[in-house]
Amino acid sequence: MRVSLGVFVLAILGLSPVTPAAAQATAQRADTTIGEAQITAYVKAYAAIASERDKAHAELALPRNKTDEIQRELREKLQKQIDQILKANDLTHERFERITYLISVDAELRRNFEQSLARVTPKPESR
Repeated sequence: MRVSLGVFVLAILGLSPVTPAAAQATAQRADTTIGEAQITAYVKAYAAIASERDKAHAELALPRNKTDEIQRELREKLQKQIDQILKANDLTHERFERITYLISVDAELRRNFEQSLARVTPKPESR
């Protein structure tokens, strides 16, 4: 019986315990797994960055800060603060963005994030 090389190669690949598709799916699952410690670090960084952005936007809006140079300086200052916040929470920009994406597409992860954020964000005072 004569078997072509292509069929032989396909048979070997088909019987391989780890196919390329399976390896990719495993890598994607590993990238979407976020532990409680990472959620906590992300939430702390997220809240701190939001606070710094609010402050920076208020400064950027002031009439005295409307020159191009001051606007650039304020934006650079904000970026340095974000870098420090991420470093303090042991996150890279890439990991922070990846977690942001995962939270946006995973309902359970989004719920966990919102619950954690509610715990670390001060409640507004009632009047």
